[in-house]
Amino acid sequence: MSLLLLVLSFYRHENWLSFPSMDEVRNVTASQQNVYVSVPGGVYQLSRASFAPVRTLTAADGLTGEVRFSAFNQVKPELFIVTEGHLYQYLPATGLITEPPVPFRQVRSIGITRSAAYFDTDAGLFEKHPVAAEFKPLEQPPDSAAWFGSRDTSSPRDYGFLTPYYLVDDQLIQHRLTRVFYDRRSRRLFAAAESYGLTVFNMTTGFPERHICCGPSGPVERIIAADSRLWLQSEASTTVIEPDGTWQYSSTGSLDLPNPGFRLSAPGIFELERREGLRAVLAESNLVYLGTGKALYVQAGESRPVKLIDLAYPVNGLARLGNELLIGTDFGLFAYSGDSLLEVRDPFERTGFGVYSMAETRAGDLWLGTFGGILHRDAKGEWQHIIPPGSDLSRPVYALAASGNVVFYDNGSGISAYNLADSTFTAIDTRSGLPSTEDTALYADARYLWIAMPGIVSRYNYSSDLGR
Repeated sequence: MSLLLLVLSFYRHENWLSFPSMDEVRNVTASQQNVYVSVPGGVYQLSRASFAPVRTLTAADGLTGEVRFSAFNQVKPELFIVTEGHLYQYLPATGLITEPPVPFRQVRSIGITRSAAYFDTDAGLFEKHPVAAEFKPLEQPPDSAAWFGSRDTSSPRDYGFLTPYYLVDDQLIQHRLTRVFYDRRSRRLFAAAESYGLTVFNMTTGFPERHICCGPSGPVERIIAADSRLWLQSEASTTVIEPDGTWQYSSTGSLDLPNPGFRLSAPGIFELERREGLRAVLAESNLVYLGTGKALYVQAGESRPVKLIDLAYPVNGLARLGNELLIGTDFGLFAYSGDSLLEVRDPFERTGFGVYSMAETRAGDLWLGTFGGILHRDAKGEWQHIIPPGSDLSRPVYALAASGNVVFYDNGSGISAYNLADSTFTAIDTRSGLPSTEDTALYADARYLWIAMPGIVSRYNYSSDLGR
């Protein structure tokens, strides 16, 4: 079998939508059409009408380092993005991001008026040319400038109705207000709170009318699809992406699957997480199978998890094969049928060295991540051993996701896709839109690949580039 390695070297931002963590909002600025929210991992471009993400600007777009703040200049129009030692210019009309030549190294603040943009830098004050990327020294900016960055003196305490200057979430946890942005055009106040994103207040009524929060809160260890939702689970929190695109958060660490109406408050699962460490989850109809560091459990409905069998090793993955439940471990692949636990061996003798990740498709294809390669078992029971080009045979494949003919896997420096239909490999890296080369969890459906990375989750429309 001949293998072909391709590289997605052309970044098409319309196929990507990233969600950096909104645990810390650094500032908000706005244009006539959009609201821009700066967080350490990038800048959200939100629709002013719906507050839904239109695009996010991240390291995949060329940003270097954490975002400190941003400022929209209506004159151009253009968005300035400031990171440590860098100033970027984003033109919404063209979608281009550039780093203009500047006579300074650090930007402390940016002031915006109706006619110009002003920069407070390590080399002094400058005024930018309305159209060209030219900066001229300035002694004193006008008093009418609205400042972003260190000169921004706005505070939650400027608005008495925000007393006592914290917000309370649905779990009755308090989140301290950190900064505000007043949008005169819409008479809306955007209030940022610690680990709570943004709350939009209507200044005519004084009441909150929208809560905006996206991205992970804590490292995502696994992504699970159940109940028409995506569940992003970490050791200390669970995040749910609803079908309408809204994000919900639970800091209890619990995970309730998969019945409609389930609440994010399952004491049994939370207790199991703390006691043994939850490592793998498989949701089936009204049952949830839970693999821990030393046992396999099942939960039905709202009852507490029931232990099915003790294991001498941690569970790396779970999958269904007919009437049997497959369990991947460091010491091999095992089949559990309710009254027995038997080792499953492949014709290539690879599973005996450990199964470190698992994925299955609706067509009955089973994919296993092993040392230096991938095992594939089709619906007819035929096995295939796939060794990706350039793979490190001493390194296990720790993350897998599959849908249709395509399987995605962690290659150690990004993600690769293998297409079963034509036996081609495609590398997906920072050149093609991946914000980070370090991924912690993958999930694929018929259209999107969801990728969890430190501080950010990305959704990639792979069907446009790779087919299905």
